Amino acid sequence: MKALEAIAGRTSLIIDFGGGIKKSKDVEIVFESGAAYATVGSIAVKDETTFLQWVGRFGAEKFLLGADVKEEKITINGWQETTEIFIYDFIEKYSQQGIQQIFCTDVSKDGKLEGPAI
Repeated sequence: MKALEAIAGRTSLIIDFGGGIKKSKDVEIVFESGAAYATVGSIAVKDETTFLQWVGRFGAEKFLLGADVKEEKITINGWQETTEIFIYDFIEKYSQQGIQQIFCTDVSKDGKLEGPAI
């Protein structure tokens, strides 16, 4: 997190940080290091209870929720595992918990230069 601290200390830009956030301590470090938002994804799929505890503790407005999607279902573990969770249900569930910022990546098209996933 030293790199995050260095960046945050030298800019007035709003920073979001994501990747590898698995424990409450990780979230604490992200915010203490200067990020305005924590970007999470897998934890919201694998451990809903923990994620909702974070939302309660830090505030829903502090999280950007990422969802990797293939054929309208959430994928995890580097897109290797497709769950049975429909993206629309995922969005609805977390919207009801106060999450306002959600981004989706259609992993069937990401990086293939095939145009947008509509």
